[in-house]
Amino acid sequence: MDRFGSENSIRFNRQDLAVKDPATDEKLPLDEGIEEMRVYLELQRFANVNAKNSDGFHDARSLRSRIESFLGTFEQGILTRYDVSPTGLEKSQAFDYELSDGSAVRYLFFPRPSTEHGKIYSGLVGRKTKGVAGSNGDLDILKELAFKESYESMKGGAGIRVATETKDKGGKQGVTKITRLSKDGTEEVRAYPVFDNEGKVYVRAENVLDTLGMLTQRYTSTPTQLKVDLFAAPPIYLR
Repeated sequence: MDRFGSENSIRFNRQDLAVKDPATDEKLPLDEGIEEMRVYLELQRFANVNAKNSDGFHDARSLRSRIESFLGTFEQGILTRYDVSPTGLEKSQAFDYELSDGSAVRYLFFPRPSTEHGKIYSGLVGRKTKGVAGSNGDLDILKELAFKESYESMKGGAGIRVATETKDKGGKQGVTKITRLSKDGTEEVRAYPVFDNEGKVYVRAENVLDTLGMLTQRYTSTPTQLKVDLFAAPPIYLR
């Protein structure tokens, strides 16, 4: 699991800037009225934080929000226009058409698989709570509760149950069932054959790999991406 985490993790430096109201110390809401900006390519302009530069930064974030909103609406409209599925596209599809001035536009739809490796990792070894909860990873739960008394933690109709059924007289072999309950009444049960080796809990690797495969499938999606290419009209003497 450590290797899985290292192979699918990227560390990067992050800088987060925010413009706050001097009177309330709260982030200023984006200005939905900003439709355009002039950008000066001066490195020193961004090196010094002052009131003038912060206003420009706030305007830029507001404009970016409007552009992203427009692009989302535009892409959704194009998907609907050409009856292309937003997810699960099996192969690329291209649509070309010519504009009145002789230039051409191509809409290229293509699938791009996306896997949330962090959720997969957390599903096996993730734990952020003091007590055992449904959000904890299976291996952490087995390490703490296998061969122990039945455990239950419920809140608002959702929670977790953990119980081990021994399979031998010595109580060294058994099956631990982890049952997660959702507020809508659905249950998800995962069962692991376990072995108690002098207080250390061993679990069959095959079952862990099955869970890993299930989580990978659950947290992998194939959203449809859109690429727009514009081809300028050929010169008049070539038409």
